[in-house]
Order: sequence, then C-alpha cells, then structure tokens
Amino acid sequence: MTSNAEAAQDAPDFATALAQALGAQILNDAYVLSFDMETRCLVAASDATVFLLDLSEDALEVNDFASLVAVPGQTSDDLWDRAVAGTEPVWSGRFIGCRSGSTHAMQMRSVVVVCADGSLRLSVIGHPAPESAADQAGRWSPLEAAVGLIAFDAGGTVIEVNDRAAALLGQTGAALAGRPHRDLWPDAATDAPGYDGFWARLRQGQIVEGRHPHRTGTGGTVWLRSAYVPVRAANGAVDRVLQCLLDVDADARTARAEREIATLCETGLATARYDAEGHLTQASAPMCALLGQEAEGLVGKHMRRLVSNGFSRGKPFAEAWAALGRGERVALDIPHTVRGQDTAWTRSQLLPLTDSEGGFAGAFEIAVDITHEKQDLDRLGARQAALDSRIAMAEFRPDGTLIEASTGFCKLLGIAASDLDSRSHKSFVPSDCADSRRHDDFWDRILRGEPVSGTVRRHGPDGRAVWLSSCYLPLTDADDGEVRSVLFIGHDVTEARQAEAEAEGKLHALDRAMMVVEYDLTGRILSANGTFLDTLGHRIEDIRGRGLGLFLDQDRVKDGADSRFWEDLRERDGFKGEVLWVDADGREVWLQTVFHPVADPDGRPGRVVQIAVDITAAKRRTLDLEGRWQAALNHQAVVEFDPEGKILQANEGFLRLVGHSLREVAGQSHSSFCAGDYIRSTAYTDFWMALRKDEPQSGRYHHIARFDRDLFLLAHYTPLKNCRGEVERVVMCGYDISAQVALETATAAQARALAEEIESLRKVNDTLRDDADLLTRTNEKLQDSAQNGDRLLDGALTEMRTAREAADKVTGIVDLVGDIAVQTNLLAFNAAIEAARAGEHGAGFSIVADEVRKLAERNGEAAREISRHIERANESILRSASGTEQTLERIRAIGSMAQEAIGGLTQMAAHAGAGESAAASLSRLAGELGQAAAE
Repeated sequence: MTSNAEAAQDAPDFATALAQALGAQILNDAYVLSFDMETRCLVAASDATVFLLDLSEDALEVNDFASLVAVPGQTSDDLWDRAVAGTEPVWSGRFIGCRSGSTHAMQMRSVVVVCADGSLRLSVIGHPAPESAADQAGRWSPLEAAVGLIAFDAGGTVIEVNDRAAALLGQTGAALAGRPHRDLWPDAATDAPGYDGFWARLRQGQIVEGRHPHRTGTGGTVWLRSAYVPVRAANGAVDRVLQCLLDVDADARTARAEREIATLCETGLATARYDAEGHLTQASAPMCALLGQEAEGLVGKHMRRLVSNGFSRGKPFAEAWAALGRGERVALDIPHTVRGQDTAWTRSQLLPLTDSEGGFAGAFEIAVDITHEKQDLDRLGARQAALDSRIAMAEFRPDGTLIEASTGFCKLLGIAASDLDSRSHKSFVPSDCADSRRHDDFWDRILRGEPVSGTVRRHGPDGRAVWLSSCYLPLTDADDGEVRSVLFIGHDVTEARQAEAEAEGKLHALDRAMMVVEYDLTGRILSANGTFLDTLGHRIEDIRGRGLGLFLDQDRVKDGADSRFWEDLRERDGFKGEVLWVDADGREVWLQTVFHPVADPDGRPGRVVQIAVDITAAKRRTLDLEGRWQAALNHQAVVEFDPEGKILQANEGFLRLVGHSLREVAGQSHSSFCAGDYIRSTAYTDFWMALRKDEPQSGRYHHIARFDRDLFLLAHYTPLKNCRGEVERVVMCGYDISAQVALETATAAQARALAEEIESLRKVNDTLRDDADLLTRTNEKLQDSAQNGDRLLDGALTEMRTAREAADKVTGIVDLVGDIAVQTNLLAFNAAIEAARAGEHGAGFSIVADEVRKLAERNGEAAREISRHIERANESILRSASGTEQTLERIRAIGSMAQEAIGGLTQMAAHAGAGESAAASLSRLAGELGQAAAE
C-alpha cells in the first residue's frame, strides 16, 4: 500500500486491518483506494492503482472520492452513501485517471475499516471488468475512418494495424504485423538516448503523446501525431500498447518551416522574451552578443537590470510596460547595459504576449542595434552644443540691430535672452569706436557685400571686454543681391590674447635673463641677444655670419666637432644638454643649452634658435662634488636591493668586505649576510617593513662575511621610489667599522677591568680613611696628654725653681750660720785667750768659751753638713730641672709632632676623599666607556 504523509504512522495497522477484512490474496490482486470518512479525501492507494490512475504519491490528499470513483447514472453523494452502507456486495463502476481523465471499468466492493487510532476509512476495491465479445468485435469501429490504430504487445511488436494506419504508413497491415516498433521510426529517432526511456514509461503504464517521424513504405518520412496508451491486463500489468495516429505531416512541415523562419529570425535578429513580471526567459544569440553575456547569465534577470539605471527609473520605461499590459505594442529606443559598464542602444519593438485565456503573459522584444547611429547623433549634438557654447554667432539687420544670437554669444558678452531685441551692433563696440567714422566705414564695407574678418574687441552690458577672432558675412538676397542680414561668427580668443601678451612679457624676460641666439640651417649666426654677447665677451658685428667654431677650442675645431654637431642636430631634430665653450678671452664657459629648429609657415625648418644659461660656476661645483662623491664611493660599501631584500648590484668595496664576487651575491637575500638571531627577530621584520614604507634606516649593523667572519658596518639604507611613488630599490652606503668595534670591545673590557681596579682602590681608600681617622683620634688624645704633661712639668719646674731659690736662700742662711759659727769660734778663741789671761777669774768664762767654741764648731759642722746637703739638693734640683726641661721640650716636641701628625692625617683624609672622588669619576668614566663600547 502507498499512503500520504498524514497516514504514514498508522499505515501498517490500516493495511493489517484491510487484509483481515478482505483477505491478503484479494488485496494483492485488486486496485484499492482508501478514503477518509470525514473529508472523503484519498489517504492511501495500492501501487497498481497509483500506476493505473497516474496518482502523485506525494499528494494523494488532493484527490477525493468524487474525482476517482464514478458509476453511470448515480451522483457522487449517492454512490458514497451506497459504498458506506455496503448494501450491495459487488457493483460495477469506473476508476477515473487523475491527470488524463481516462476511465477504467471495474467490479467494485467497499469496506469500512477502523484504524488503530479510532479513525474510519472507506476502502474501495476494484477488479477490472471482463470485456464482452461485442466490445472486442467493435473495438475499432468508432475510430476506423479518421484515426489510425496500431496495437503492440508489451515487447513493442506490432500485433494489429487498422486500414487508416496502414494507409498513413503506405504499407499493408499484413506487412506491418510482426515487425518491431523500431522499424516504424527513422534510425535517428530510435538511436536517440531517450528511446529506451520511451518504452520504459509505456511499460510503467504512462501515456506518451507527441509528434514523431515515421517511415513510409517508399522509404520516405511522414510526421504523425501519436498517443501511445498502455492497456493493462487483469493483473494490472501492461500487456498491450495502443498507438493512435493522426496525420499532421502538413502541419509538421508548416511548423518546421515556421520554426526555420523563427530560427533564422532568432539567429539574425536580437530578440528576447520576458514574462509578465518583466523577467527575461529567452534571448537569441544576437541579443546575447549585443549584451555581451551568455544566455545562462541573462535568463531570470529583470529587464530593469538589462537597461541603464536612469532609463529603468524613468517614465518611458513605466509607460511602455503599462501599454504592454493593455495589449498595445510599443516602439522605443532602449539603452541596454553591456557587461554592466558600456551601453548598447537598440530601437526595439515590444510585442505583448497573451496566455490561453487572453491575459497578459509577457512581452517579446525585437531589437535593432542603433548604437553607432546613436553615437553619431550624440556626437553631432555634442558638436552642435560645443559650437553653440564656444562659438559666438549672431545675426544683425542691415541697420545694425540684433536679430538673434547663439548661447555662446550671449554667454561671452553677458547678454540675457530677453535683451536681444533692444541691442544694436554699436552697443558691443568700444565707445571710442562706436561713433567714429571708422565704424561707419567698416559697416559700409559689409553692406557692399564684402566679408570682413579679424580680431576685434567687443564689450558686454556689464562692461566686460572680450577679444574675438571674428568674421562678418553679408547674407544677400538671391534675386536682387541686396544684403538682407549680416552673420557674425566669432571665437573667443581672450585667453589667447592674454597668453600672447604674457608670452611677449615672458619672451622679454627670457631675453633679459637667458642667452638667445638664432642660426640658419648651416649653423651661421643670424642674431644674438645682449646676455649672450656679455657672457662670451663678443660684439654682434664680430660674430654675425660665423659658425660654432668661434666658441670651441682649436683642438675641437680641427677635429670637426662643429660640423658633426650640426649633422647630429639635423638628425635628432634638436639638441638639449650641456656644452663647453670658450669666451673671447679663451676662458671655459659651461652652458645649459637647447637648440630647437623653428619651422617656417609651410612647416619646413627655417632656422634654429638656441636658448642657454651660464652654468659655469654650478658645473665647477658639481664636478668638484662628483669628484668628492666618487672618492667617497671608493671608500664605501654600496649595495642595491629590491624591496624584498634581494641584492641587485654591489660595488667593489662591499664585495671586498664580504669576501664574495658579484656573481655570488647577485640575487642573494640581505638576510644571508645577517646573524640568525637578528633575522628571526621582529626588529629585522620591522626594519624591512619601514624601508618598504619609504622610511630610511641608519645605524651600526652586524653582518656575516665569508668564512663566518664578523663584519660591522656603519650604514644608511635609503629607499628609492619610481614614478608611481612605489619603493622599487633600496640603496645601502656604509663604512667598515669592524676595527673600531673590536677596539670598542677591547676598550669595554679594559674599562670593566679598570672599574674593578678602581673598586679595589676605593675599598683600600676606605680602609685608609678609617685608619687615618683612628690615628687622628689617637694623636688628638696624645696631644691632649702632652699638653696636660706640659702643664704639670711646667708646674714642677716652677716648684723646682722655687725650691732652688729656697735652697739658695737656705744656703745663704747656712753660710751666714757658718760665718756666725766661725765668728763665734773666733770669739770663743778670743774668750779663751782672754780667760787664760784672766787665769782663775777667767776659768768659768774659759769653760763657757770652750762650750761656745764647741757649739760654734758643731754649728759650723752642721752648717757645713747642711751646706753639703743643700748643694747635693741643689744639684739634684738642677738635674731634675734640667731633666724636667728636657722632658718638657720632648713633650712639646711630641705635641708638635702630634699636631703635625694630625695635619698629615687631615691631609691624608682630604687626599683620601679626593682619591675617592677621582675613583668615582674614573669608575663613571669606565662605565660610560664600557657602554659606548657596547653601543
């Protein structure tokens, strides 16, 4: 069973239920249609029924009971009620084809089936009705006279032919019987790829219609309109094919002739077919060629996309399609777009097309290419507009009043179109000429019929002055020759007049600023201006008629240089460049000069003009600079790269540095001479990107020369642009600084070593400063102790001096006591003497005198002992004082030495500070030197 999408889910249950109701064998052999009980729409059909009635499996629901089942004499509703009620187990009726409308007699029965979802379906089961003998006997009778009939079996063999078919094919029925269908068609038709598919469709039960060529008995070809109708057996399989034939040979030949004419029109004319909405459906080859596109690219496009934008949005386009919709034919010029850029103009006839009901179905365009005619008209119009806008034309009456004027005339003189009637010729002439006799004579000449031409000045109403190259043409009457009007034709030469005045001023300035000389064609001087004569120190009388040899040195004159120069000048049609001449005093003069031939009015060379500038000073400076530059190049490395970094050229300086030949480096990349780390870095990429952006690069660059030798260049990369402003070359100029880099490297190493030594010196200096500070503090303490000892010794020395003075006083006293003792001893001696003299009377006194003498002796002895002790004490004091004075002197010396030591230590500390500052400076200098060396 085959069902639509709506019944797909419950189809197995429905098929099972239907098989149970009818029996599986009956269901397999019958034609089955199942309808929904509520909508009467078809929901399922057997495969045989689908083929028989030509149903669409994807849209079964579009068919209903009334369109597929019929019984003669009964309405669809009555038949439906009868089938649902099941009052008759078997009844006769017809199944109706969905598309062809063919009817198929059937013996039918109906069954109401309940599906699994509870829905009800009415299934109509049909079996082909048996054909009666009468029907078989009269099968051909209604069609015998007009329609040819041929019956084929399922394999395509002729089994029966009526008389009409035999007559159409020019053969007898007996001759045709048993022949295959392939023999009835020409070989071209049977060998075509679609022939096998033709019979395959027939065997599937499909009706095939069309016009087909058939062979005749005489070997000719006849065109017949055929309908091949498959006939099914009781089991539903196609067992016969019935071909119905109509003679359409004349119509076919007429149609062929019409098609040939249409083909010739399509191949010779630019035609296009549009649907009702304006989309192109078909285009002839000339139309495709006219539009510059293939047919596949045009089909489906709206006509608006095939014409210019302005035309598609314009009123004529909209009115044309409105008229076509009303059934009117339209003729108009259409600007078609060609490849979306150019425009092809066509003079098109748009014919309305109608459908079978007479409605508007589209349009047919027949186009004639008028692009060239349109271009010619546009050019003529442009020329006329250009003439009208650029040429001043006016017509005057004989009395001088203005009749009409062109746009160019009004524009040049600033006249409004409304003011033309009130103007006369004199209103355009300068006031000093308008009322003069000269203007009257001028106008009288024209009225006598004489054309007058020349450059004139005319004034507009706003006072503007315009110079016109004009011609006044008198227009005379053909009968009497009288001047009826005067035609004025003028061209604005105001700018040319101003340019001429400017040119005269420029020539005057040129004559004052530059050297100008005229020669004849043989090279003889005709004239020369003052600048030339002043520069070369000649007079015109001395050089007129002379040749160039006058300005050349004698060696070049003897060599014929002047003659060769003129020969080259004639061959090259001029000369431009620098020349070396000598002046009247023999000094060298460099000239930047141009020799230019000047033609006569006939266009033939008549003379040669030389214009020159003295560039002697600049030339000398240039030669000097070139010499210096060449000398510099001899000591530089110069390389040319393309924008991708490939080497184009390299001088000997570079090749010598890298150790390669030009053949080896040409075409090599710049990266082949750079270190790998630098090549892989973003700096290298940015370097070349900047050069391609016309950004010069300078600096010190590390290169790798031959044998992996390090090469350092101080280089400048300069991008060179072409005339389009694109960088096309990069030039590098550089110096070898490898030795300097090596020296800087060594200097940096020495600077680092010096920095280390300075750091050691700074540490020693710090230690020395600490020791000096300690000694200073010790010396200060020693000085304080010496000063204290000095004060103590000064006090002791003072005390010793006082003791000495006291000892001296004691010594004096002792001496006095000694003297007293001596005196006392003398007195005692004298007393003893006197006592002895006194005898007895003096005995006591003698004792006393003796005691006194003894006491005096003891006093004298004590005085002497004291004197001796005092002397020893004085000696000790003297020795102590002397020692003290020496100690004091030594202490003072030590104080002086300590003071000096303190001063020395202070100086040492100061020197240590200075040394530290010097060490810091040296360290900073070493760091800067190391950094400079690293850079």
